[in-house]
Amino acid sequence: MSILSGGAAAPEAVRQQETPISLGKTMAGELAATDPRLADGRAYDVFMLSHQVGQSVQVTVRSIALGAVILAGPLVADGRCISMSGTCLVDDDSGGGRNPRITTTIPHSGYLWISVTGQNANAARGAYSIVVIPAPTATSATATRPSPVAVEPTPAVTASAPAPAQRMRRPKPNPIALGRPVAGALTADDGQRADGGLVDFYEFRAPEGTRAKVTIASSSFTPVISVGTDGTLNCTHTCQPAEAGTDGKAQIGNVVVTGMELVRIVVGSRFTDGMGSYTLTVSRKP
Repeated sequence: MSILSGGAAAPEAVRQQETPISLGKTMAGELAATDPRLADGRAYDVFMLSHQVGQSVQVTVRSIALGAVILAGPLVADGRCISMSGTCLVDDDSGGGRNPRITTTIPHSGYLWISVTGQNANAARGAYSIVVIPAPTATSATATRPSPVAVEPTPAVTASAPAPAQRMRRPKPNPIALGRPVAGALTADDGQRADGGLVDFYEFRAPEGTRAKVTIASSSFTPVISVGTDGTLNCTHTCQPAEAGTDGKAQIGNVVVTGMELVRIVVGSRFTDGMGSYTLTVSRKP
């Protein structure tokens, strides 16, 4: 927390919270003063869909209170869609009127991030609904005419949708600062990979070009770490993995912060039943 010149504490920045959303389920949301904000002052919400890789889906946001804008892609951080492959999409009115709609496929990570905001800082307030459904095919689009808006699936349609891929229990990322060791522990309540292994999830921010070293040590289990810009537990985009040796210590010594200014760290065990305490440190590399 920073201190203002008058001695008062500056308010803590509101952190991005990711809300899980299920295929076929309409959710109510609201852009409010308490939400995190983009650099231009617009409030935003972030949703995360876990589903079958390659599945084509349609995201629709409806609101009479604001002109909504949606962004969708492999990772949304600070309300911005981040993609190493150019697969970010933005829309403001394809759903009719001021309602945005995007049709896209689930990335190879199995997760699709969706950011909802307004067209400007003054208009980014108000209630809305969001729904993600299987993308209509040519046959289904014909069947729903003359309605210009895709009909939300009935329970029977939802039940017949392709079964999701193995779902991971994904924890919220914990902030970690340069030079400040974190004492953590893998417990039964933590996140979980598809293979059942427990994981903790961290992120640190630093100016572009910062070079850092990530170190983990444990006497309770054989720790494994992955460091990169990906927001998934598999850490598949530009990630660096490391596994501890017999000394219980693993280290990644050349982490460079890119223009995204956000680096993710996944902490896990070599074995799926690994649990216990550890120490994680991100230090500045000369």
